[in-house]
This record gives sequence, structure tokens and C-alpha cells, in this order.
Amino acid sequence: MEIDLDEIRARNLIEYGTGKSHLDLLRSIYPERSHFIFELIQNASDVNASEVEFRLHPDRLEFSHNGRAFSARDVEAISRIAEGTKKDDATKVGKFGIGFKAVYNYTTRPEIYSQDFSFCIQDYVRPYEIPPRDLESDRTLFIFPFDRLDFAPEKMVEEISKALVDLDSRSLIFLNSIRSIKWRLPSNRNGELRKAVLSHQILQNEAKNGNESQSAAPGIDYYVSSIGKYGKYAEEWRVFSMQVELESASHRVEIAFLDQPSAGGSQICKVEPSLLHVCFPTHKKVPVGYLINAPFLTTPSRDNLDNNSYDQNVHFIKASVDLLKVALLQFKKENMINGDSLSTVAIDSRQFPSGDIFRVIFDKTRQLFLDEPVLPTLSGGNAPARLLLIPSNTEIRNLFGREEISVLFKLGEGADWLAPSIADKKELSEYLTNDLGVRKITIMDILNVIEERYLARQSDDWMIRFYNFCNQQDSLIIKRLRSLPVVRLQNNSHVIAIDSLGKLNAYFPMKGVSDLPLVKADLLKDRGAKAFLQQLGITEPDDLYETLTSLIPQLAANEATLPDDETYNANVCKIASAFRQADRNQVNLLESKLKVISWLRGRHGELRSTTLMRPTDLYAPTDRLVNFFKTAENVWFPDLPPEAQDILPQLDLMGLRQYPSFVRAKNHALTEIELKNIEPDERKRGNPVDHEMQGLREFLVRFSNEVPSKRANYSRILWFVLCEIVSNSDPPFAEVPRDFRSRMINERAKPKWIKQLQAEAWLPDADGKLHPPADLSLSQLPEEFTRIKKLATMLEMKDVLLESLARQCGISADILDFVRLNADRITELMNSSQAVSTDKPAQPSKASTALSETPPPKEKKPRKKKSVE
Repeated sequence: MEIDLDEIRARNLIEYGTGKSHLDLLRSIYPERSHFIFELIQNASDVNASEVEFRLHPDRLEFSHNGRAFSARDVEAISRIAEGTKKDDATKVGKFGIGFKAVYNYTTRPEIYSQDFSFCIQDYVRPYEIPPRDLESDRTLFIFPFDRLDFAPEKMVEEISKALVDLDSRSLIFLNSIRSIKWRLPSNRNGELRKAVLSHQILQNEAKNGNESQSAAPGIDYYVSSIGKYGKYAEEWRVFSMQVELESASHRVEIAFLDQPSAGGSQICKVEPSLLHVCFPTHKKVPVGYLINAPFLTTPSRDNLDNNSYDQNVHFIKASVDLLKVALLQFKKENMINGDSLSTVAIDSRQFPSGDIFRVIFDKTRQLFLDEPVLPTLSGGNAPARLLLIPSNTEIRNLFGREEISVLFKLGEGADWLAPSIADKKELSEYLTNDLGVRKITIMDILNVIEERYLARQSDDWMIRFYNFCNQQDSLIIKRLRSLPVVRLQNNSHVIAIDSLGKLNAYFPMKGVSDLPLVKADLLKDRGAKAFLQQLGITEPDDLYETLTSLIPQLAANEATLPDDETYNANVCKIASAFRQADRNQVNLLESKLKVISWLRGRHGELRSTTLMRPTDLYAPTDRLVNFFKTAENVWFPDLPPEAQDILPQLDLMGLRQYPSFVRAKNHALTEIELKNIEPDERKRGNPVDHEMQGLREFLVRFSNEVPSKRANYSRILWFVLCEIVSNSDPPFAEVPRDFRSRMINERAKPKWIKQLQAEAWLPDADGKLHPPADLSLSQLPEEFTRIKKLATMLEMKDVLLESLARQCGISADILDFVRLNADRITELMNSSQAVSTDKPAQPSKASTALSETPPPKEKKPRKKKSVE
């Protein structure tokens, strides 16, 4: 072969100059000096070599291959910069012009021995002919003498040795022709990497477009078996390849999946880390679990993609996802799609931020799963993500099949549960629910869509399984089930367990009972099924019998124990049901037993009592009492579940309080001054006991804090509460000794609650202005206020008749009131008077003198009225 090295050298000197310092930068384009090993392998692959061999000596490295012999263009390319024979072929990326220059980290004069000629290169670009060597007929030999003065040969041997030992089988996967890489170290340690293509097939991917079926680009699928270093292990790879057109040229794009042996045959496994390949690995990581190879344009050091070639690189990345579709559909045919194989694809959006060049992999993979029947289903098939659901537990999956969920959730044909091997993997499950919109179905979701006609189609065995499943649910689910027609009767119809009024729609079968709706007996043979129906509130027909013989004795024995909410509600509902079933005599019996035991829980607003109470400890929940006791403490109303509200009339008969109670005042003892005014005989009877009305103090505080415009409503509430008290009870102030009370020696004789009512301006006149009770008479109250004279007397309101008589006599009404209050004493004084002689001047009698000496009643000072404005 005629090669004019002198001409090449002369041309290079003109182009690059006689110096070499500016060319020294070329040998440092890679972060690792030993990276040139990959460049040598790649160059060998580009000339169709099937075998390469490295022989490392203390003073040199020898590299040989069995590829095509050097041509004149190769000599020119290796002697120039960025002028390789492959510069116009993006599929061949070795590029002698730049990549080969990395060898100058170790040598200043590389030698090349080919079939027809031999030459060396000095100063990067100056080729010189050298004597040939005897070579095998198909070999090309490179020799790199360790002749750099700035780098010790021992260090060079150390670096290159490590690089050779670290070569792994994955370096071979995308090299088209190379099947073997051998190496030998100065210590005679040696190794070999081998690759074999085990099978080869062309795949046709069918992509649906509307009602038409069009053929996508065919993919090539083949197995690669790579024998690891020293022959210790082998990796098998599934490689998918397709040709991609770009700028009127065809380029090869490939993806490779690691296929490892497993108990069932083989298994696709995740590759970590996944390095982007441009025939051999670059430093760029791709956040997927398979390898991608394409003629990407990278930076000179191959550590990243070239930003100036963004569109071309994105084109190849998109093509790799099209190839992924081919691979997944092939794996589907071979039943190889499972949690492990799906974990290799792009499922973590956090690793694909917006704007990242690889984001298109995540987006296109997501669309692939939404459109293509790839994901495995419970029934053994495959479906797109939009037709799949994930059960929250195994029992839901077992109870409701693909046809059922298709109907219940209106998904249409092809709907199914996702296969457990996928749904049970946390990372995949999150991807499916968060990014693909696959719903995770809970029992509550089922109950929200289940219908009576669906249940009616199920067998008794299915209903038993369903009941057992429901029996394991919490109280919230049980509450929801009570409103659904889940109870199957003897005639196979379905009903709700208890209606809105608390009436049972079904009963457990009982001997002698046939005219009631009864639960199907076959279902009750299963203990779990019966336990569930009991949770719904279903019992035998005679709740009255169970209440009298079992429940009431149980409540009486456990009065100190507050049951949980569910048990408490069930007990109250059973008692309410017993009252519905009882006749008049049985109602009286129930009332007599229940009024003397603590079985009710109290409630005040959002608060609940911590102990059980008797009916006599609670107030009737009337609007008037609820409003009166709104801020009172230790006031409780019956806490009844909605299903037992109709028991209130019976509770009233058991002694439910209808108006506020009176409690002994905390400070009811008399002072020393008050005790001096009590006669000795009266002291023997004991000190008067003072009382206060429960809730009155808190009510008056609310009243005083309210805006004036809203106080009138409070007045009406308080007035009618007082009316109920005086109309239906003997107030406890009657416990004060009568003679002590009648003489009214001091204000302490009045009960505390009377004083509270008299001191507050709370009664309205006809115009709505508020006054203390003493300033008004009954006739001055608004029309809607009931006139009860007994209440007016208790509050010391004005007496209309007394005022009229005082006006006729021309005296103060207070004088007549004094006479009314001291009638006994005045009568005694008048009876002791003596008549005077008619012929003698009239002399005052002792009685009249005593009467005249009786001091006139003190005029009451006008009471300072509180402003109600």
C-alpha cells in the first residue's frame, strides 16, 4: 500500500505548527488517563474486530486486534486532530482524531504495525515510517512505549493494570463485532471477557391508532451472554435494537435489560447504576434500571451530553422509549412483567425534574402505561393503567372479581385488579396511584357503590365471606353498613338492618316465630357471619324478654362501669326496642326497674359524663332547659343515640327533671348579728337552711354580658322556667321556719336564689324596658308572660289591689304592706287597749300608747336601678 507519510507530516506541520505545547491539552480531555483503553476497544470495533488483546509490560503496553487492516485514510486520521474517518458517521464514535490522543498520557511515540506498513507518530501529528514486525495474517498491533520523562513507568503500569482488571462484561454489550477482550499483566495475571449472541429475532410492534392498526418500526431482540472476568460468572442481557432516521441518515438505538436466572426460568433485574452508553459506558447516569445506547453527542471527555446537540440527543432518548414499548410488549408475551421488571422503568418523578433532558423518558413511559395493555392483572392478563384498581387488602381482592368491579366502578370492559406482585411493591404502588391515577379501593369505596341487586346475585357462601370480612371492620364501617341492604332474609331479599326510626327490619330466627322478617338461617351457621349481624343490631324478636332477663340485671351489676360507645348505644337501643314491644303493664315494669339504676350517660353540648346516671339525675332536653343551662356546670341531659330518641317519654315518667333543681348554698350559716335577732325558742329549731337554684348564677352572668337588644329573650326563658317551678313544686325555701320567715327580721331569711332574682333588672315591662321584680306588677309585664300570683309574691312584685287601696286611703302602700306583714302584733296591741270614760277627757290607753309609740315603718330608699340600655 502506497502511503506518503512525508506528505501527511508536511501538511500537518502547516496546519498545526512546529510546536506541540498547544497539542498537549488533547491528552487531558478525559478525567482518567486510562480511559484511552475504551477508545482502543471502540476503534477496533469500528473496523469489525472480533478479538482484542492487551499485553502490559514493565516498559510498554501492546494492544492488538483482528479487525480490518489500516488504510491510508486511517493513517491520515490517526495523525490528525478531529479528522477521523468516522467524523461524518454518528454511529462510530471512536474518532481517532481526538480519542486516540489520550494515549499520549503514557507515551510520546506510539507505534502502529499493520499488514502492509508500519509507522510511529511523534508530537501528536507527525507520522514516520518504522521497520515492520512479523504479525499474524489478520492482526494489527499498537505499541505504546512508556517513554515520558514526567511519568514513571511503574506508575503507568499500576494505573493501566487497575483499568484492565476493572473492565466488566457490560463494556461488551453494545460493541457490534467484538466478542472477546483478553489482557495479561507483567505479573502474568490474565483475564478474558467474552460475549456470545445466543438468539436473534425481529419483533413487530403493533400500535393502535383509532380503529386502524399500523405497524411501528420493527425492533430487533437478541440475547447477549457475557462471561465475566476470569470466567467466574456470566450475565445474560436482553438487547432491543431499532434503526432511527435522523437528517436523512439511519442510526442505531438500543436498550438492554439484565436477564438473570430464577427459579421460574429467568427474571428481568434492575441495573444500578445505569450509565448512558455511546457504544461503551460514559460517565452520565440515567435514572432507569436498564441500559440505553445510541449515538449521543457528548462532551469530549464523555462525562455528559453535549448541550449544543440537544435536539439530536432528545430524538434518540425518545426513540429509546419507543423501543421500551417494544420490549415491554415482548415481555408481556413471555409473561415476564412483574414487580421486578417494572422497577427498571422510569417511575420516580423526583429523578426526572422538569427541564431535564431525560424528563421525556418519564412522560412517555407514563403515557405508555396509560394506553397500552402492559400491566399484569389479577386474572392473569394485562391491561392499561386506566382500567386497573388496587385493593387495599387481600380480602377485597378475593371478594370482588373483575366483572364486579367493572360494574361497581363503571370502568367498562377489560377492568381488573392489579396483580399482587405489582400492587404489593411500595414504590410501584405509589407510582401507580400518584402518577398513573390508579385508584386504591377500600371497603368504604365498595360500600359507597354497592347496590341491593348486586348483593342479590351473590351466593350464600359469598355472603358468609362478606359478613366475616365486615365483622373485622371498625365502628365507622359498621355504622355505614347499618344503612345498607346487606341483611339477607329467608326469601333471599335484602334489607337494611334498622330503619331511621330505630325499628329492626330483620330478626334472628326463633322457635315459634314465623310472621316476622327473619335472617336466612343458613348464614347463621357461620359464627363470624352471625357476629357481624349482631353488630348491626339484629337480635331475636323478643328484645323485651332479653332486656328484662339479661340486660337490666347486667346494668344493675355494672353501674360503676361506663361501657364503650358502641356497647352503650347498643344497650340504650335495646331498651328503646323493649319499650316498643311492651304492653302497658310491661312498660310500668320496665320503668320501675330502670328508674332506680344508673344506666344513662349524660351529655351537655360536646361534653359527656364520665359516669352512668339514673334518669332522676338528668334533665329533660327541652329547648327551654337547654338554653337555660347553656353555660351551667354539672348539668346533664340524656345522651341518646339517634335510634333511641323515642324513649324520652318513658324517661320523663322515670323522673327526668323538668325544671331546675335546688341545691344547698355553700355558705348558708347565719352571722352573729343575725343570730341575735332570733328568739331562743326559734334557735332550738336550728339555723335556716339556704338554697340556690342550679344554673341560675351562670344564666344571670350570661344575661348581664349580653347586648341589651337580646336580653328580652333571656327574660322570657327565665320567667317561664320560674313559672314551671312554682306551678309544679313546693320550693325548698319552705324549709325556713314559718314564724321566722313571716317576720322577715333580716334579708338573710330569704333564700339565696330569691335574692339573686330580686337584685337583677331582668323583667321587662310592656315596652320592653327591664326592671327589678319589685318595680313591676304582673299587669305591667308583656302580654305573652304568664300571670302567676304565687311567683309574683315570691319575687315581692307590686300588688295591684294593695296599691289601689292605698290610694283610696291616702297613705303609702308601704304602710299597708307593713300592716299585712305584722297583722298578729297589731291585733294584740288593739285588744289590750282600754275604753275611756265618756265624761272624762279621753286618755290614751296603754295599747294606744304602745301603738302610738310603735315607730312608723322606715321608708324604703329608692332602689338604684341598673341601666339596661
